[in-house]
Amino acid sequence: MRNEDRTLERLIGEFGTAIRQAGGEHLCVDFFRWCTDPRNPNRERWTRLMGLSSTHDMTVHLLRGSLSEPAVTELLDKSVTMNVYQTFEIVSDNIGFGLAAIREGDAEAANRLTTLVGFNEAMVAALGSPSAPARRLLDGIRPSAAAVPFLEHTLGYENHLGIVSAYTAEGGTASVADVNQATWPILVANMETCRAVADAASHSMLGGFVRDSLIARYAAVHALLTDPEMDWQRRLALSGDAILVAATLGYYVSFLLTEVPRAAEIGSAELERLVRDCLTRCGVIVRLLNDVGTTLLTDRESRSAWTRRLRDALRESGDTDLEGFLTRNLNGEAISTRLEKDLTYGELNLLLHGLHRRPAREAAPVLFPRLDDLAQVYADSWRLLEKFSAELDEALGDRRASRMLLTFVRFHEDLYRNSFATKAGEYSGV
Repeated sequence: MRNEDRTLERLIGEFGTAIRQAGGEHLCVDFFRWCTDPRNPNRERWTRLMGLSSTHDMTVHLLRGSLSEPAVTELLDKSVTMNVYQTFEIVSDNIGFGLAAIREGDAEAANRLTTLVGFNEAMVAALGSPSAPARRLLDGIRPSAAAVPFLEHTLGYENHLGIVSAYTAEGGTASVADVNQATWPILVANMETCRAVADAASHSMLGGFVRDSLIARYAAVHALLTDPEMDWQRRLALSGDAILVAATLGYYVSFLLTEVPRAAEIGSAELERLVRDCLTRCGVIVRLLNDVGTTLLTDRESRSAWTRRLRDALRESGDTDLEGFLTRNLNGEAISTRLEKDLTYGELNLLLHGLHRRPAREAAPVLFPRLDDLAQVYADSWRLLEKFSAELDEALGDRRASRMLLTFVRFHEDLYRNSFATKAGEYSGV
């Protein structure tokens, strides 16, 4: 068995262990036990739907695309802790479906907002108080989390139902209703595995940075959810923190630097500054790619043609809000797939923020210039990333860390060129 295949087996096994420990006697635990069983013919499909295998594949691409042995093997071993956590993060992120523009009177969405706000507050507390039990920290949101059906807040809902049907056909004891009750145990596992990431990096030269970046992620999401009127520049900066890029890359770089002799000579404060400069830009770039898509950000001619087509459609749009107008006019094109995804699932989006319910003709004079502005931010961020990466290379006398960062960003450039409804364009649900 190849090393990466062994690592994936460990990842699936440790996901199963984490949900069993978090779920205790909950009936949903039997479903996840079946899903992670190596004898289950549906396991490969399930790992793709949950994002386990695709997150692992991204890690293999990142490491093999930027490093050589023995560093690849060493960091693949470390990746299991990170990728178990990242998989639970996919689930907790999906609770945010529909929260970009909550309609008045939508009690179900308001309940999920309450759950996520409480979850992010608890995560900040958990990272600051590592000994506090996860269940106690999350007990306040248990009632609201119980009203959030796990299956209904996944990408590829019908595919997930198919997995549950296969499970029950084989005699599984948990019903669809039982599996839908998995949200709170998953949030508990999310907290415990996040702490495991911080603990794993704690003795490295960037241990404090990794923990601080995790805290910044949850503080940023909390602010984005609770302060929709915040200043645009602050929203842009916090959106970069919220996407977990700095914590993820900082985690791998923290272990890589133990093999770089000059890293210890630089001093922890200066080393952290150099890494932070790079990773801040990585976070902004990946956030923009996630929200807007590669082609709209990088291809001026295609962006102009897309804008002209929508301006022409506006003339015949009638009296509709921007969300309705875009939903009817995006047409499943790869160029606007990230916008279509966030409209379909009601997710926060930098380009669309504050515009969903505004009349389309009123929103357009904001939307199109904002798109050009974000494309400029993207180009500027790339220039700064290249500058800061060169500074990091010079200080370390070693290019492996910067190669890893650039490989990660370029992976997401390739990923977000493709339709979100395909394996080539999304981590989970397809």
